[in-house]
Amino acid sequence: MGTRHLTCVVKDGEFKVAQYGQWDGYPDGQGSVCLEFLRDWNRNQFVERLDACITVDKEAVNEFTKSIGSTDGWLTMEQSDKFKIKYPQFSRDMGADILRFIADSTEPVELKSDVEFAGDGLFCEWVWLIDLDKNRFECYAGFNKTPLTEGERFAFLNKEGEEYSPPPLKASWSLDDLPDNDKFLSDCAEDEEE
Repeated sequence: MGTRHLTCVVKDGEFKVAQYGQWDGYPDGQGSVCLEFLRDWNRNQFVERLDACITVDKEAVNEFTKSIGSTDGWLTMEQSDKFKIKYPQFSRDMGADILRFIADSTEPVELKSDVEFAGDGLFCEWVWLIDLDKNRFECYAGFNKTPLTEGERFAFLNKEGEEYSPPPLKASWSLDDLPDNDKFLSDCAEDEEE
C-alpha cells in the first residue's frame, strides 16, 4: 500500500541516511523492518559501512538516469527497471531495506538525502529514525497540523502558512532496550481523535 515515509539515520549530528520510501511506511510495515534490523544488527559493522557512504546530489542522480538511457530525467518502464537494478538504493521501493543494504555493502554506497520530504506533513506519513548519537530508535507520525517548536527534530522544515507541518515525535526507544512487537505497535498506534 502506498504509505510514504522516510528511513533516517543520524550520526555526528547529521542525517547520514534519509531514504524516501513509497510503500508500507506504517508501523507494522517499514517500522517493523527497522525494528527487526536493529534486533540483529552488528552495530560496529553498520557504523563502519555507514561512514563509508557517499551522499550525492540530485544532479548526480540525473547523471545516473542518463547512464541508462534517459535524455530528459524521465524514465520509461524499461529504463526504470534497469535503473532499479543498477542503482537500487535510489529506488522508491527500497524503503527501510536501505539499512540492510548499507550493512551488507562491501563497497561505499552512494546515497541521496530526501530529508526535505519530512517537511511535507501531509504526504510524509511516517519517519523511522535511528539516532546513533542519542542511542535511540524514534517514530514520527505525519498528518500534523501544529507547527513544530524550536528544538523538535524536524522544526527546521516548518513552512509558514502551510496547513500541515513536519511530523512530530510519536515514540522513542533505547537501542539497548527495544520493545517487543506488541509494545512497538501499541506505542505507535494512532490516537482515537486522529
